[in-house]
Amino acid sequence: MILSLSRIILSVIMVTGFSAQGALSQDLPMSPILQTLMRCKEPFKPAAVIKLLQDNGYIARAPISDINGIPSFPVIKPLVVFGLQVRVVEAWDFTGGVFKRGPGTAPPVHVALGFERSYGLSIEDRIPKEVLEYDRTRNTFAYTTEADKSVNKYPMLTCSQ
Repeated sequence: MILSLSRIILSVIMVTGFSAQGALSQDLPMSPILQTLMRCKEPFKPAAVIKLLQDNGYIARAPISDINGIPSFPVIKPLVVFGLQVRVVEAWDFTGGVFKRGPGTAPPVHVALGFERSYGLSIEDRIPKEVLEYDRTRNTFAYTTEADKSVNKYPMLTCSQ
């Protein structure tokens, strides 16, 4: 039941950008929704993802940083995706009230999750391989960034379109 509800919610987010607030419970199971989203198989609306996470109390209303116009929101309610503890969520789009373009930047439309650091294994080794498989026929792709290369110093999984 939870997984099918998650797929319905995710479909609405990806197609319309609709926020589920008011239409559904305020305590939505975000882990299966984000696991589906981060597989990066379909287009999505980053503003709707941020709003859904905020409306359900998973991320703060205000970003902790805004580097090159990309806001990073701290996780304030436990959130686990692919068995990894999420610490920060960042996103960017050309539209949506939470985004602005930094001077001279043109970031891709994306949602990224920053995970708790784990010493010993790289982020790429901790994400299921099928998530990171590249498919030239679709317009979206997922990739990882190790903590030492990440602006916010968390190992990141990004779904970009």
